[in-house]
Amino acid sequence: MNGRAWLALGLLLAVFLARAWLYASILPLNGMPDEVEHLAQVRLAQYWPEIQAGRTDEKRVAGELVARFREAAAGFPETVVRGTVPAGTTPTADRLSLYNRLLGGGLRLLGVADPLRAWYLCRWASILLGLATLALAWGTAMILFPDRPLVALLAAGLIGLLPQFAAVAATVNPDNLASLAAAAFFCYLAWLLKAGPGWRGCLPLLLFAVLLLVLKKTTHFLLPLLLLGGLWGLKVRLAGRKRAWAVWLLVLLAAAGAVGLILFWPPAANRVVRLIGIPFYRTWQPGFDPVLFRQPGIFNVLAQEIRLADPGFWLHLKTLIGLFFKSFWAYFGYLDVPLDWWWYAGLALLLALGAAGWPRVRGETLAGWRGRCLVLFLAGLILSLAFIFLRQVLFFPGSLAQGRHAFPVLVPLALLWALGFETLWPARLRPWAAGLGLGFVWLTDLNAMWTVALPWFYRLHL
Repeated sequence: MNGRAWLALGLLLAVFLARAWLYASILPLNGMPDEVEHLAQVRLAQYWPEIQAGRTDEKRVAGELVARFREAAAGFPETVVRGTVPAGTTPTADRLSLYNRLLGGGLRLLGVADPLRAWYLCRWASILLGLATLALAWGTAMILFPDRPLVALLAAGLIGLLPQFAAVAATVNPDNLASLAAAAFFCYLAWLLKAGPGWRGCLPLLLFAVLLLVLKKTTHFLLPLLLLGGLWGLKVRLAGRKRAWAVWLLVLLAAAGAVGLILFWPPAANRVVRLIGIPFYRTWQPGFDPVLFRQPGIFNVLAQEIRLADPGFWLHLKTLIGLFFKSFWAYFGYLDVPLDWWWYAGLALLLALGAAGWPRVRGETLAGWRGRCLVLFLAGLILSLAFIFLRQVLFFPGSLAQGRHAFPVLVPLALLWALGFETLWPARLRPWAAGLGLGFVWLTDLNAMWTVALPWFYRLHL
């Protein structure tokens, strides 16, 4: 990169750092959904060696946190105070998550005893995760388009100025580590495809598979993406070889065997259900876990919840999509502090301009390794959205998805938008269009911060 590109990256990082710090100062403790619950799991991870040794217990750790939180949250709206963790609540899976272990281990090394001090330190750690995510977005764009720095500026600028991303990064939330890990995955995938996929280069993808599996349910969609990428790489390697049919036959037999094991062999089926939280179908046969397999399976739920003739189904889907879009950009608190409608209309227009530029993307941009990478990025985006909406429509029909659930695909989303938006305009107008587009996102953020979030949480009248 040249000096101007480095300067642009440094400016973006500095702006994001300042904005995230402001959000961390404005948003009260538990101002974003479930923050007190997330910190409770971090504190349990911090004190877990002492809990195991009998020197303290879960009830005491959670009780101290709740007491200090209620004291600090006095005078804030009820939506901030609600959702506190009852003393003694210890979801083991959450406590063992990588995000909670990392933050809990750091607090243990620093000897942080006060819950509120631990809270602020965890917020700053999350801001650093968001900062690293932004840097990886820039790096991914430069790998793909080293001769088009405006694409990198647009992609990283969209992420860096996104109000909801900065607000989530300013609070204690495992989504921050999930976003960082996914951004690292997409950056490595772009580098790997550019460098040429060798077997040694593909080995870290297995580490990514394990990492993404234990972070959040919103990162599980990357596992099918890894499989698609692996099959694509195999196709490229086998092109023109005489025995290619035999390899594909073995792959097909292996896939059929894996499906058979997952569906019909109890030891494998039980493990898969514990991983995804629901079976593929309901069964009471011997060997299947009687607790897990007595609930409706995926196929049962599909037949039950996809009701195309029911107006209520379409109403729920419309509400789900609307709130998902709004909360992706800015919808603070417990999804009760939205922007005015014209801000969302402007952001929708901005996205539409990015999509409108794609018919003008030239063939050489989509050729070779770069085209394969963009197709995989698009597949990851589609898989993520399908995962989010199917999960809400099928398994949680009474709830609504939040935009932060799509943050693991911020890199492909921002990159695909930036490429289309840059291509839409004539060369002489591109810098001006980029400045106006990112400027509108920044104005949206300033409005979200000072005329929406601040008055709501502090009951000001500006």
